Amino acid sequence: MLNIRNHQHLLVSHNVVADRVFAVYAGAQFAVRQLVEVAVRASSPGKNDPLTAISVIDRLGAALCELVPLHLPTGVMIDRGRPVLVVPSVVCDGLVDAMFT
Repeated sequence: MLNIRNHQHLLVSHNVVADRVFAVYAGAQFAVRQLVEVAVRASSPGKNDPLTAISVIDRLGAALCELVPLHLPTGVMIDRGRPVLVVPSVVCDGLVDAMFT
């Protein structure tokens, strides 16, 4: 006999897809912020390490060149032509803002 809890579990497990895509892009945004922090600290008057700051900017630029041609997920899951789930996603604009603002 199928009780209510098992029935709810089956409904959820058949209608929700768990994926690591968002975790990967959230990790990318975190990595970008970490690199920006390194560049900011390297260019501070106390450190005065312009080579590190320039190296970070070069890495961010190279990453941006690789990201632009990719089709990043929109965060909208569609089933039978209708949106069924909206999850937060990272867009290229968000990464650019994190890199250079």
